Amino acid sequence: MIPRRLLLFSFLCVASSARAQRGPAPTKHDRITPPEGDEIDGALRRLMRFLTALYRPLDELGNRVDAIRYRNALRTLAADLEKLLQAKTKLRNRLRERPVDRDQVVSDLRDIRDLVTGVSTQVEEMAAGLRASFAEEGNKVANQLHEAAAAKTWIQILQNNISTFSGEQLRGYAERADQTIPILRDTVEAASRLRTYVN
Repeated sequence: MIPRRLLLFSFLCVASSARAQRGPAPTKHDRITPPEGDEIDGALRRLMRFLTALYRPLDELGNRVDAIRYRNALRTLAADLEKLLQAKTKLRNRLRERPVDRDQVVSDLRDIRDLVTGVSTQVEEMAAGLRASFAEEGNKVANQLHEAAAAKTWIQILQNNISTFSGEQLRGYAERADQTIPILRDTVEAASRLRTYVN
């Protein structure tokens, strides 16, 4: 009969060996599915609502509106949003490629964050001279976009950890990128409609 102490010792050895084979516990960056929620998406939804609210004659937006400045900012905003849509689409497609060009993905991610900052600047330009309620909301949207560009979103997590992510993890991020495209496409359309209306 095997002594009880020897049986316990053997069990502990087996358990320890199994843990060692499994490796360390996964961290939040080891997950295959990217974190839910996105500050940039939230900021874009608010921007879309703001653009929809501006769908009215300039004289109703305030008596200090510089029409040329407003139109120029809106034109640049629409162009930057279109570039952002193209960049997000390119990122999604690149993440689906095999092998993934990781250096190019990092470049795409930087472009996306720079474009979000540019959109923030144009919204602030548009808000200048608007009636108080519109100007206040415009500045809030601009600040939210600026903060979202610097926030620790799935974009920053991917940018900081792409060198260690597996192909399966990158597929998860490709799907996350795909999920963000519809709201961006809707925002592009809202800016385009407003630009056509104003001109």
